[in-house]
This record gives sequence, C-alpha cells and structure tokens, in this order.
Amino acid sequence: MPQLPIKLDGDIFLNDFLLMMDNYSKDQPLGAAPNSYLQAKLQEYKLEIQMFCGNDQQIKITLDQIRGRNWDSANFKQWGIDINKWLNELEKKINHRSEFLEWIEINKQDDKIEKLRSSKFIL
Repeated sequence: MPQLPIKLDGDIFLNDFLLMMDNYSKDQPLGAAPNSYLQAKLQEYKLEIQMFCGNDQQIKITLDQIRGRNWDSANFKQWGIDINKWLNELEKKINHRSEFLEWIEINKQDDKIEKLRSSKFIL
C-alpha cells in the first residue's frame, strides 16, 4: 500500500500538506487529466483546508488559481456539474466561512470522531 510522503502522527506544516496535495494531483491517474472535475475537487479540498486554517491570503490565491484555470467543461458535464455554479458555490462557501467552521466544530464533537487521534496544522 502506498505511503504518504509526510507523517500524520503529529502536527503538520500546512505548506507541506498543500505541497503533498499538489504533487498528488500530478501523479497518475489524476495527472492524466489536469483540468478534470476530479482535479477541481482536489483544489476545492485544498481551499477548504486553507479556510479551516484561516489563511486569508492563501485562500484568495487558491481561488484565483481555480478561477483562472481552463477547466474541461466536457468532463464536468459528464459528472453533471456546471462549472459556473461550482465556482459560485466556492465563493459562497468562502463568504460563509463561519458556518463552515461551525460545521467542523460540531463534527469534531461527535463521539466517534472525538476518540480518534488527531493532528493540527502549523502555519
């Protein structure tokens, strides 16, 4: 089974984690379709991690990169996703960041999740 290039048994530097995600996006099979919906979802997760960590400047940079990318509209359509609606939902999520963070806090208090080991991102 493939191993992650960083250890998740302690605190994690945010930049190292984001770099790992970028490198993962370039590996096969994702790297074969760099503008696909799956790549877009990976970028969305990256944006959510930045929202969680509170890095406003990086959130803006990532959103600008997402908006500036020439996404494969045919691939999005195969998934039943409208690119413009998806982009608008990302902005909406950023604008309602407090709700996003509240949702995370609620989930963290779940009995099953509370028992798991956890790490923190270091900025």
